[in-house]
Amino acid sequence: LLIGVQKETFQEMLTCLNVAYQRQHRQGGRPRKLRMEDQLMMTLRHLRYYPTQRLLAFDFGVGVATVHATLTWVEDTLRS
Repeated sequence: LLIGVQKETFQEMLTCLNVAYQRQHRQGGRPRKLRMEDQLMMTLRHLRYYPTQRLLAFDFGVGVATVHATLTWVEDTLRS
């Protein structure tokens, strides 16, 4: 188990996120601050343990705004 999710499920979610990201950023753009694996891990950790966004920002070495944007995008993408 990985943050309450089986490895196979984690890989399926990761594939879904990568496809969605590629679809949204076909023409390039600014590089991501976090690898997709880290974005998914951050979101799963947030949903399982509900730490503050400030703590997640510290743990992942990004700003609070990046944490908020990441959580919003990953959750919305996986819901759709």
